[in-house]
Amino acid sequence: NNNVDFIEENVVFYDGYMILCMTTPNNTGYEPEGPEYTLQNPGFESNFDNWSVWPENLTNYSVVTEPVLHGNHSLKLFGQNTGTTNNISIYQTFNPSQEDEFTFSGFVYTASDDPILGENTAFLELTFFDGNWNALGEQPVSSPITSSSPADQWIPLSVSGTAPNGVVSFNIAMIFRQVNDAGGSVYFDDLGLSYQNLSTSSDLASANHTVFQTYPNPFNKRIVIQFKVEDSSPVMLTIVNVLGQHVKTVVKEGLYSGEYKLSWDGTDHNGKELPSGVYFALLKGISSIEVRKIILLK
Repeated sequence: NNNVDFIEENVVFYDGYMILCMTTPNNTGYEPEGPEYTLQNPGFESNFDNWSVWPENLTNYSVVTEPVLHGNHSLKLFGQNTGTTNNISIYQTFNPSQEDEFTFSGFVYTASDDPILGENTAFLELTFFDGNWNALGEQPVSSPITSSSPADQWIPLSVSGTAPNGVVSFNIAMIFRQVNDAGGSVYFDDLGLSYQNLSTSSDLASANHTVFQTYPNPFNKRIVIQFKVEDSSPVMLTIVNVLGQHVKTVVKEGLYSGEYKLSWDGTDHNGKELPSGVYFALLKGISSIEVRKIILLK
């Protein structure tokens, strides 16, 4: 694509702007959305470093070389075969501030030669704790992978939650739940953690700064892209895939100052439906560009 300048170290440069940093230069962690929230070793390129398992004595997991989405490794989870319902949780721990909103995302794969069976499930989870490690409120979870989920393809998952009053720490976790010794395994890869502080976002909006929001996210049939133009100027809103390839121009014209709501239906510039996965909405003005990660689920 002529708009892609180059791709190096999993960093995509689009029209001179760096729009995606999937891993840090040593391939062990995502570039932080904030200094406190760097997800380490999100693609298991450093084996199991920086991750923990709960319960601590479990061994029903392994870092493998196939299948993989990006890089050379992924994480395999499977059941304990204890005769009862059991969970394995692979997690990292962070220390949030009240009103921080987090989105934990990643991709999961189940193979046709070892599919999830019975009532087994796999999902992503956020858990917020007080100072005594008591869980605060309900634990947000992603949509589950089940025996009816498609096999032999990477499926994006995402879960969001807001740090409540009294929070001291929180875990992001990949969980595999086995019921009645049913068989099957799953693989996780390309995990990510992003955040925003809701009070700060509210202050910015009330101060008449640019608003750039996408919802619902993840989406299935259509996503709304809302933004604000401060001064009348040329604006271009485009959709780019994880390879930095331009797939759709939503708008490219001069716009008067004001708020706008546009939508994208998950198709490319030829009207062809695009596959599930991570995409990026790029809002480009005269001298700046803003990016939002969006997830298409089918």
